[in-house]
Amino acid sequence: MNSINNNNNNNRFILREFSEEKDLNAISSIPRLPISYNYNASEGMSHPIDFTIRPTLTKNHKIIVAEDRHEHQAVGAYACNIKDVIVCGEKKTLYNMFDINVDPKYRGHSISNMFFRDIHSAVKQDDRSTILVASTSKNNAPIKKATGNIEMTPQYDQCQMAWKVSNPVKVYSLPSNCSQVRFMKVIENQDIKIRWDNAFQQYNFIPTNFSDILVDNQKYHESTYIATMQCNGQLYEASISIWNQDLIFTLKNRQQQTQKHRQLYCCYALGEDQEMSNHLFRYLLQRVHNELYSKGIDYVFAGFSMTDPIKQHFPCY
Repeated sequence: MNSINNNNNNNRFILREFSEEKDLNAISSIPRLPISYNYNASEGMSHPIDFTIRPTLTKNHKIIVAEDRHEHQAVGAYACNIKDVIVCGEKKTLYNMFDINVDPKYRGHSISNMFFRDIHSAVKQDDRSTILVASTSKNNAPIKKATGNIEMTPQYDQCQMAWKVSNPVKVYSLPSNCSQVRFMKVIENQDIKIRWDNAFQQYNFIPTNFSDILVDNQKYHESTYIATMQCNGQLYEASISIWNQDLIFTLKNRQQQTQKHRQLYCCYALGEDQEMSNHLFRYLLQRVHNELYSKGIDYVFAGFSMTDPIKQHFPCY
């Protein structure tokens, strides 16, 4: 097991690699929300089933814990997925840092600073073309402070949407000049991969190989739905894929009842006329919502870059 000494608080805390046998219970018990968070303002809260699942979604990953040498116990941790992506047409090795968490009793000891210095050092030692990414809320002052002394600056805004699947929604008709409308579930991974390669070729931070999702994480990729139509001699296509979040997180409402939930991802609409593409995507989203309702799903989530035009269609009510 590797350890990293940091000249911090008289070396009371050290960073080392995660040990499932030694650290899992201690890390899993750390609350994910700030002490000051108003629980009554939310409908529910999700918590990882197992802290180690998300890191293993990529073949290359790391989990680092902070240990209190006085108590011989892990008091915080961070995780990182390492994968190849395309950014501005070039291959980059992405270090995606997440689940940065410290036991409330130990906050204020600059442990988050230690985490960021550690991952920053790992990235700089990598001789590939690398990029380090960490997502957080805009008002997360501790994380902003922790990143203040390393080369990290805000790059883009994201939004995460969610809605309760209480009832089926009305599926609106497509324009009368559209024909050959098809709604289907795509079964073959190779078919999905071809469609994703075509739809996302101009996007940033896409995998260099979508097999990372469709093969390596096949059990989480629940389904892909496609809608197509012909309009004025042009073919239009829209797609939504569904990720089974219940295999990674447990979502509970205020009454502590477990809620079934899914994440929509790899959403797109293709076609010459933007208005017609929008019509088709809304039609598809309504059909998918109703499919999830029929399966007893309680909540649906979807996250987008603020510059992604597809986000205008969410949430679906």
